[in-house]
Amino acid sequence: NSSLLPLHVHTGYSLLDGASDIDEYLDWCQQYNASAMGITDHGWMIGCLELYKKARSKNIIPLPGVEFYLRPRKDHLFSKKPYDYFHLTAWAFNEIGYRNLIRLGSLSFDSIFSDNVKRVVKKVGVEKPRISFEELFQYNEGLIIATGCLIGVLSKCLLKGEFSEAEKNLLILKEIFKDRMFVEIFPFSVTHDYHYKTKSFIKNECTDFSPDGDLQKACNLWNINISKKYRLPLLMTMDSHFVKP
Repeated sequence: NSSLLPLHVHTGYSLLDGASDIDEYLDWCQQYNASAMGITDHGWMIGCLELYKKARSKNIIPLPGVEFYLRPRKDHLFSKKPYDYFHLTAWAFNEIGYRNLIRLGSLSFDSIFSDNVKRVVKKVGVEKPRISFEELFQYNEGLIIATGCLIGVLSKCLLKGEFSEAEKNLLILKEIFKDRMFVEIFPFSVTHDYHYKTKSFIKNECTDFSPDGDLQKACNLWNINISKKYRLPLLMTMDSHFVKP
């Protein structure tokens, strides 16, 4: 009934990241006649049961999802350099998919505590729950995926100038997910980043890939072109971390 459906959504369960709770998002859905709502909190599914119960009570279809941290392929050019995870958005469309999200979420936390899997420790000291391409493929049934934000499987490569690596990621995912895969784009600009040492926002250092400083626009254009090349559908999301600006 509506072309506007919240899908790539971070609630308060995306700790220190999402600013709004599920009730606020559901109120938005009712206000704008959105018939369904998804959530994609970082790395886990803690909010999915609350979404299911509350959405059903308001006749809104709940779409459980996760924004996973995906380890690079084993043959990735930069697997030993400091961009050793990607974001990947995923939603379940049936019970098998829901169970597979649970399985992948559990495996991602096993990777944090396992001695034989290298941990990801960011500059701020936060460990990220990660899954591998192999695990994603093993438990892909019932899932729809999208290529994610600027830290996604395509854009993070693009911003490093590694266009062939981005395309390789795309083709590997396409082979497994086929018509259950979307190339994700975003209707906003990203022209700054947070610098932890100075504790301030700074303008991104851009290459010729993004001469005007708008990283999101440059990635959107590349993603649109690659989606046409391989006949993959586009999905525009907001990567929402709050309900209202």
